[in-house]
Amino acid sequence: MAATQLKTSEASSLQVHLEDVTYQTSDNQFQLKINSFELFQGEKVAVTGPSGSGKTTLLSLISGYKTVISGTIQVLGDDLRRSSEKEREARRIQKMGIIFQDFRLIDYLTVRENIALASFLSQSTSQVNLRERIDSIADQLQLKSLLHRYPDQLSQGERQRVAIGRAIFQQPKLILADEPTGNLDPVTAAQSLDLLFQAVEQSNATLVMVTHDHSLLSRFSRRVEMAQLSNA
Repeated sequence: MAATQLKTSEASSLQVHLEDVTYQTSDNQFQLKINSFELFQGEKVAVTGPSGSGKTTLLSLISGYKTVISGTIQVLGDDLRRSSEKEREARRIQKMGIIFQDFRLIDYLTVRENIALASFLSQSTSQVNLRERIDSIADQLQLKSLLHRYPDQLSQGERQRVAIGRAIFQQPKLILADEPTGNLDPVTAAQSLDLLFQAVEQSNATLVMVTHDHSLLSRFSRRVEMAQLSNA
């Protein structure tokens, strides 16, 4: 359904709209086609599919890290094909929370500084109660005793939790999560997902999460299989 065909109430809550999208790597070794994909405010959507089906690429397109060669891609009210890289970067910092599969923590920053990274990158970020917010997130993710440490002093699971904390710190409108519980034990995974969902609900944000863990699917409002996107 084209964005122009949406009812006014639907259009106002539409967060992501992809239509007739084609992405292709520069070496032509991989191509992803998406006929239709839409996300609405407050949705919690699980994206599933086999390895190599394009799940991570989908998140990279929505975040603006990768660009399409054709089609419509609108995110948080903006046309990404018309946005400059500087504009896409600002949008990621100010409006998105991204949990990468490889964490992408900053090696020379402490856990505290990594969680609050957006506050250093964006002048629009409020500095009020900054320490209290970091401490609250760290406490809920069982990171309170690790705030002074650096990433190379953390386990894989601890790094994953820091990445989750950084993603929700800004109270973003859109959270993109690539296997955020993949390196966590079942108990910690459940606790971390609880915090992620709580952050989504508090800010009425939209969550898109790539996962291979089918035991988590019942917690989402919708499941999208990658094969469905090219056949929609």
